[in-house]
Parts: sequence; C-alpha cells; structure tokens
Amino acid sequence: MVKHSGIIMIEVLVSLVILAIGILGLASLQLYSMKNSQNAYWRSIASDLANDLADRIRTNRSPKQTTIEGGVMKDEKSAIIPFPPDYARIACTANSSGVFTCNWISGYTAPANTAGTNLAMSDLANWMQLAASSLPVGSTGGAIVCRDNDLSNEPASSGPSLDPAAADFSTKTGCLAPTAAKFAEAPYVIKIWWQEQEVNATSDGKSTAVLQYFATPI
Repeated sequence: MVKHSGIIMIEVLVSLVILAIGILGLASLQLYSMKNSQNAYWRSIASDLANDLADRIRTNRSPKQTTIEGGVMKDEKSAIIPFPPDYARIACTANSSGVFTCNWISGYTAPANTAGTNLAMSDLANWMQLAASSLPVGSTGGAIVCRDNDLSNEPASSGPSLDPAAADFSTKTGCLAPTAAKFAEAPYVIKIWWQEQEVNATSDGKSTAVLQYFATPI
C-alpha cells in the first residue's frame, strides 16, 4: 500500500512539473504575442506620421518655385510644375524642453519670394514634435525627411542626425548629404526611428531598448 502511494505521489509530482512547464510556455507565448502587437502598433503610428509629412510636402508648392538645381519640371502638356521648398536642406534642433526649431542649413539660401519657404520650416518642426510625442523615441530615436536613392543603405544604430550639413549625417541616416553628386535628383524619403523595449533584461536587470527603423519614399 505504501509502495502504491509512493508511485501515485511520483506521478502527481511529474504531472505538476509538466503542468508548470506548460503554464510557463503559455505565459511566454502570451508575452511574445503582446510584444509583437506593440511592435505592429508603433509601426502603424510611424506609417501614419510618414503619410502626414508626405501630404504636407506635396501640398506646399509655390507657383514661384519652379526650378531646382538649374532644372525645370514640366508635365505632359509642357506646363511648368511648381516645386515644394527643399525640405531635405532643413536642419532641426530640440531644446532642453524637447521643442523643435528648424532652419535652412548653413550656406544654403532658400529661393526668395516663395510662399512655402517659412511654412516648410514650421511644418517640419511641428511634425518632428508630433513624432517625438507619438513614439517612444527616447534619447536616440527621431524622425527626418531627406533625399536617398537607395533604401538599402542601412543607417547607423545610434539614431539619426537632424542636420543634413553635419559630417556624420550620411552615416547616421543612410541619406545623401546635400553636397552629394545626385542629391538634387534623388527622391524624398521619410525615415523614423523609435526605441522598442525588449523583454530580455541585461545583466544589471534593466530591459534593453532596441532602435526600430521605418522608411518610405515619397
């Protein structure tokens, strides 16, 4: 009888171990599902932000701004198509309160008497503010619009530079610098970085934050 009871106890213990492993597996699966859902949510926010800026750029076209880098754009009926101000030549900074201000890069003079020149600077500053408040950008994330003819150029993992004239701009963003040979003919690209909290903790017990990246051409 005692031997029979011992066997039953062992079977119960084995069953509890299997049940515990199963519960841990379900918890891990649930955590993984929640993490992926959060990732998808942040990516959808990034996509919405990119569409917002793309619409702002498309609508900010001054009839007086029809040439860029000595060229003229025309439609199929040879009518001149206005250009938007060159958003990719705008540098932005954030103060200690996180408020953005944007100005044309050093050495560049924006076309005079164009309706959208000042609007471009305020638009970009407001959009960067919106991105910072909508995504967990942390200390290394951020959002920019630049010119890039090759989206396979992987930017550095340290986060973007917000000044196209900076020496490390291309390295940190994967974008073309304003001095690049094909800068003027390259399309606009909107790029957004944000910090995604990882489930795995580091040796000091803190969660790691991985920089996520979203890019889309206009």
